[in-house]
Amino acid sequence: MSDLAVLIHHLEAALSAAKAAQTEVDLGGVATPEYDWITSGEASHRFHVAKQTMLEWCRDAGIGRKVNGTRWMVSISRLKASGLLDTYRPRE
Repeated sequence: MSDLAVLIHHLEAALSAAKAAQTEVDLGGVATPEYDWITSGEASHRFHVAKQTMLEWCRDAGIGRKVNGTRWMVSISRLKASGLLDTYRPRE
């Protein structure tokens, strides 16, 4: 195998690994598909939950992850499985 062929082989393997890492996010030992994540603002709107409450759930209930150190992303499947939506009652 030539040096160029070896280099191409390594680059293809690295690209494949990068794509796999992009499609799943490992949070707490469980891989979650990237399409399962929405911003906390989107989740608040979609599930009719106060923005501050959604941020607290991300932080305290483990349904979210921080991106770039400041922005919370919410896992739709984790939110639904958490039971938080079942017990949430907005303030009147």
